[in-house]
Amino acid sequence: TSYPYRFITRAMTDKKFSTFAQFRAVLLWPYDMDLITFYEFYGMNMPIFMPSHLSKYIFHQGHGAYKYRWNERKEHEDGTPFEWTNEDVSPFDETSPAAAHLIVGYSDYFRYPG
Repeated sequence: TSYPYRFITRAMTDKKFSTFAQFRAVLLWPYDMDLITFYEFYGMNMPIFMPSHLSKYIFHQGHGAYKYRWNERKEHEDGTPFEWTNEDVSPFDETSPAAAHLIVGYSDYFRYPG
């Protein structure tokens, strides 16, 4: 084939940094708020491609167990409020586009320079 790139999954490698360092870039699909692989590739100065559409950042990781705590604890122990601007949306509502829109701004995916 004349296509200049090959798509390789992690399972197709020996999972060594020396192997990953040979890649020209990586594509990460964010399935959680903080992927260790994101930090590893970022630290290697590897070009990282991630989806730009907000719907891909609605995480289904079972964080709903924390939702009951959110209603009880909306401020730090010293009384200062958490930096959450929308009282109507829990940051742990993984099915809410409104929550995803607010929470991804706190994730390193969007905060790190790139």
